[in-house]
Amino acid sequence: MSLKIYTKILWLTILLAIVPWPEVSANSPCRMADSLSLIALNNNLDFNWNVSEPIHTWAGIMLNADGCVESLDIAPRGGTLPEEIGNLSALVYLDLSESDLAGRLPSGLSDLTNLSYLNLSQNNLEGTIPGSIASLVNLEYLDLSDNNFEGLIPDEIWDLSNLTHLALGGNRSLSGTIPPMIGQMINLKHLAISGTQLNGTLPPEIGNLVNLEFLFMENNRLLGELPEEIGNMTRLTRLHLNRNGFTGNIPASITALSELEAIYVNSNEMSGALPDLSGMTLLNTLAIGDNRFTFSGIEENLSIPNFTYAPQANAEMTLSDGTLTMFAGEAGQFGQNAYSWYRDGQLIAVTTEANTWQVSESGTYYCKVVNSPITKPDMMGKDLVLISVPVYFDQFLGAVFPGDINHDGIANITDVLPWGIVYGSTGEVRQNATSLWEPQASTNWSLNVDNINAKYIDCNGDGEINLADIDIIMDNYGESYPYQTRNYNNTDAKLYAHYNSLEVYNDSFAVQLDIYLEGNDNEMATVHGVSFNIQHRSIIGDGIDHLYALPAASPSWLGSIENDLMTFHHDEISENRTGIAITRTDGQEVTGTGQIASVKIMLTKGTELPERLSIDLTDIYAIDAGGKYSKIAAQQLEIIGLQNIGQTGLAYTINSNHVSCSTLGNAEITIINESTPPYTYGWSTGGNTANITDLIPGVYGVDVFDATGAALSGIFIVDGSAPISIIPTIIHTSNNAYNGEIDLIITGGDGDYTIDWSTGESDPAIENLSVGEYSVEITDGAGCTGNFDFFVGDAPVPFTLRMLMQGAYDTTMLLMNDALRANNLIPDVDPYLFSTEAPPSAFDDNNNDAVVDWLHIQLRDDQDASRLQAERTVFIQRDGDIVDIDGASIPEFEGIVHGLYNIVIQHRNHLPVMSPVPFLLGEGGLVYDFTQQDAYTGNGTGFGQKEIFPGVWCMYSGDGDQTFEIGGNDKTIWVDINGENPVYKIADYNMDGDVNGNDKSIWFNNNGISSRVPKVE
Repeated sequence: MSLKIYTKILWLTILLAIVPWPEVSANSPCRMADSLSLIALNNNLDFNWNVSEPIHTWAGIMLNADGCVESLDIAPRGGTLPEEIGNLSALVYLDLSESDLAGRLPSGLSDLTNLSYLNLSQNNLEGTIPGSIASLVNLEYLDLSDNNFEGLIPDEIWDLSNLTHLALGGNRSLSGTIPPMIGQMINLKHLAISGTQLNGTLPPEIGNLVNLEFLFMENNRLLGELPEEIGNMTRLTRLHLNRNGFTGNIPASITALSELEAIYVNSNEMSGALPDLSGMTLLNTLAIGDNRFTFSGIEENLSIPNFTYAPQANAEMTLSDGTLTMFAGEAGQFGQNAYSWYRDGQLIAVTTEANTWQVSESGTYYCKVVNSPITKPDMMGKDLVLISVPVYFDQFLGAVFPGDINHDGIANITDVLPWGIVYGSTGEVRQNATSLWEPQASTNWSLNVDNINAKYIDCNGDGEINLADIDIIMDNYGESYPYQTRNYNNTDAKLYAHYNSLEVYNDSFAVQLDIYLEGNDNEMATVHGVSFNIQHRSIIGDGIDHLYALPAASPSWLGSIENDLMTFHHDEISENRTGIAITRTDGQEVTGTGQIASVKIMLTKGTELPERLSIDLTDIYAIDAGGKYSKIAAQQLEIIGLQNIGQTGLAYTINSNHVSCSTLGNAEITIINESTPPYTYGWSTGGNTANITDLIPGVYGVDVFDATGAALSGIFIVDGSAPISIIPTIIHTSNNAYNGEIDLIITGGDGDYTIDWSTGESDPAIENLSVGEYSVEITDGAGCTGNFDFFVGDAPVPFTLRMLMQGAYDTTMLLMNDALRANNLIPDVDPYLFSTEAPPSAFDDNNNDAVVDWLHIQLRDDQDASRLQAERTVFIQRDGDIVDIDGASIPEFEGIVHGLYNIVIQHRNHLPVMSPVPFLLGEGGLVYDFTQQDAYTGNGTGFGQKEIFPGVWCMYSGDGDQTFEIGGNDKTIWVDINGENPVYKIADYNMDGDVNGNDKSIWFNNNGISSRVPKVE
């Protein structure tokens, strides 16, 4: 038997023992007020009493000796609580749990000052919990769990010192802390606040709750260490603190809780040795998995029947003077730990007893530890294998490899950037310095650049940062040694090349490119220097060899070459690649956008110029004055028609950006040698403008046509990994239970995903979810992230609605026309959200149920109708029935919370309509006919619907610009396309596919009509 059922039976038994069953007499002091209150309840709830019978015969009602309602225990199937409930002045017991109630708590509830039992759990109540609840000073039982309350837990609730039972859990948007004043609630036996946004720490005063039997605070955001005072709650039988952020030890004082049966502290950040709990004879469940515990203390507790301790987070491992030390905890009395040591993923040794290992080779090390009595591979929750955090060992730590300035294990063009920051600085001379690529002992300087000691920047070891150090970088260019790979943050800045000019010689040619640097969206960038590789990917032609690339930095917004700017380059002829660095030398950042340099690329040629030249800018890095690197997405430049330059013939460039994390690729064409303008474009994506965007990795082509029809084809490649994306499957809850699910299929990125749910879980699928918001951050191995939000709602809500539209309505047929459908003009994809595609069969019916057009339905907040809660698109049939996108079935709203909503219906050229009052959407669904009465009018200040016959209402036509007012601009829209047919246009106010004078007549008759439906904020 559950705690709730047991408690409910206990309370009802007490009431039955002390309350007689009188009939209501005419002179009962509360007959009038109680009767009116019960009638209001009967009207507001989906629950029917036979009001012609005496009150005491009504189901769920008990009266006291004066004939006043003392107990109300009913289970309706939906509805809202009326203010009149506060008039049941003698009410002691109120249970409306599991009733699908919606709306907010009525203020009259605080008038029930005699209440000792209040249970409104497992409903869909929303809003904040009012502080006025503190006026219920006689409350002993309060359960508001499993609703949709939001905001802070009111401080006043902790003043209810008579409470023995307090349950607020399952309200995912409820937040707040546990204040010290909780210590005054000394009568509490049951405290349940789980599955909320509760944060902060548990105060020591919680130890004052000496009568507490159940403490449920799992799945919150609590932090800090558990107070020692928890050991004062000697009547505690169940302790549930799992799925929080608690740290530190399980306090030893917990062993004083002799009546404790279950401890759940799994999924926290706790650590240290477990106290010996084996002497707690009633303890049958101990869950400590998903923390940071080691083996210490586990063996002493193996006798606990339900003891789950695996998995645990990575254990600590340190590196000092070449010795790895693994902290797995003590082996205990049953056996020894077995340590498996790995380097770069390969097993290198296994030791017992000793928890240390001496290393000598560079690499990434980690350790796996098992303990024979503790590690149970075949038992769920007991297969504890401790794995250390990875540790990188650099056998050359502290030694200088001349030319590797940024200490990443290789000498290349990026090493120039820190050099520019400290140019001219001096420090310790390196003894016995050479330029050879070998480890050389050195003394640290007092100067650092973003954790890079300046001794590495002094490549030649002469004690001065000068141009001689650059020579060493170039001499050792490409040399490397084993070192941990460094990852740099991506930036949205862009570095790209523009074609400038072509010089042709007998056996070679030179292409000059202008290099541009800018911030995101053409904004300013702030840098100290940049470096990149420039490389031709492929050339079509005979005998083409790359010679060199020569950079020049004039003009450049980074600075002037004679003053505070230097450029460097290194040609790698065999790789058709040149490394280029442009750096300031004064240690100052500058801000700007535009050209920063020019690059001349020299190439040999055969008898003719090539048809195409492909140039990549890769390995692009920017550095700030503090020495922090940022990585910029690679970029490609295609020069198409190179042989035509200088002659009568078409040539153009394709500038394309590669994919970088969430930034998709793009491409833009620039004509650099004209033939016969104007030009048209035919991309392989279907685009027809000079630029295309949102490109995923792949090969793309384009044909550029001149005015004569002559075409020049180009091709380019977009590299990188597609942005991280997901295909979610959401299963919403049913029956107010924790049975929602979210399952993700993840694509994009480099495939090495780390998943971090707001629940603390790390798998693609999470289960046992209640109604509420959930989020996940997915990170790949390159450091790219994707953030996604979800909402798990109640069971889907069907809605049966009917609506008529003036424009399409035929007053002789008493039906709307389906001319748009008959002429195949209705688009397959909805014209509002552009997210729903209808099957072709949706348009098959040609009778009264034929589709007329798309509609847009919105659910708005019941208190603030400008707040959008949910939306979807549907179809409307000739007879006014609103149906799903299959053209026939009843539509549903999924992923919403059952409750009160204003319903807004919009059409692309009719005034919107809103329900005159908020509707209750619950499991039973909604049935409403908008044609039977006027819609919302803003208290008569605007128009709702048009009454076309007595008692028959329809939407006003003529709002082509969707300003919620029919005016002059709506006529202008009509004028611009008058005479067009057959068309699907907003100026077709009578919806027959022909824009003509009939549409103008509709506008003329409705000109000046306006709606008071609020626009979405």
